[in-house]
This record gives sequence, C-alpha cells and structure tokens, in this order.
Amino acid sequence: MRDRASSVGNKAIAVLVLLVALWILGSFVIGFITGIVKILAVLAAIVALFWALNRL
Repeated sequence: MRDRASSVGNKAIAVLVLLVALWILGSFVIGFITGIVKILAVLAAIVALFWALNRL
C-alpha cells in the first residue's frame, strides 16, 4: 500500500514538473514570436516610410 501511494505521489510531482516546464517553454516561445513580429512590423514601417517619401 505504501509503495502504491509513493508511486502516485511521484507521478503527481512528475505531472506538476511537466506542467511548469511547458508553461515556461510556452511563454518563451510566445515571447520569441512576439519579438519577431515586432521586428517585422518595424521593418515594414521603414519600407513604407521610404516608399511614401519616394512618391512625393
């Protein structure tokens, strides 16, 4: 009985560790993608600025 409770406890801790790791990794990936989108938006704004200045 004690081994079974210990096994359930170990599995619960393992699931908790996995959830925390996924949360950290997910926030890192979302931050990385957000950074790329911001860089692309700035580059698009610079291109639009030069295009508009060229049309004047």
